[in-house]
Amino acid sequence: MSIHKVRSSFWAGLIILGVCNFAAASELADDCNDCHGRNGNSETAGVPSIAGISEYYFLDTMTLFAEGVRPSSDNKRSDGSLTSMKEVAEKLSEEQVNELAGFFAKQTFERKVQPFNEEKALLGKTIHAQNCERCHEDAGRSVDDDAGLLAGQNKMYLENIFKQIGSGELVLNDKMMKKIDRVKAKHGEVGFDSLVDYYASQL
Repeated sequence: MSIHKVRSSFWAGLIILGVCNFAAASELADDCNDCHGRNGNSETAGVPSIAGISEYYFLDTMTLFAEGVRPSSDNKRSDGSLTSMKEVAEKLSEEQVNELAGFFAKQTFERKVQPFNEEKALLGKTIHAQNCERCHEDAGRSVDDDAGLLAGQNKMYLENIFKQIGSGELVLNDKMMKKIDRVKAKHGEVGFDSLVDYYASQL
């Protein structure tokens, strides 16, 4: 079940433009390696792995970055220059974004072995089942729900997302914000920490 809504009609139209030019997309994706790792499997703390995410989720996320709805910070490239996802999303053409969406959707997401607190992970499992599983199926492993991949995702990235939500820097749809508020009211910040540890435990 999708929890996202495409904000721009021309991005939505990209999904039906045709088959991804894999060779061109692979070359284009090389520019993503500095931050997101080879074929979208990140080795950089705080930067998510994007291998295996659905085309829809990729397109929707790029729309949010381009429109400034989703916050993005500067990241250093291998040549020392700085870039942000907003800058990247604004520079890419429609065709390029479509090709990248198809390319990364075909890659294999490599879940990371990361340290986690077992007690918090158990609490996180309960919180996920009560609040998150309907949209992030199979403990956040499912691609079909078009909601990104959570299981085995970069812990620092997930921590940063929850901080952005808590500070109001990142605003999600009403349904998700109600669930976020419910978790915070019942568990406080420990609830979000526990979700992060739970996803880290899911390999």
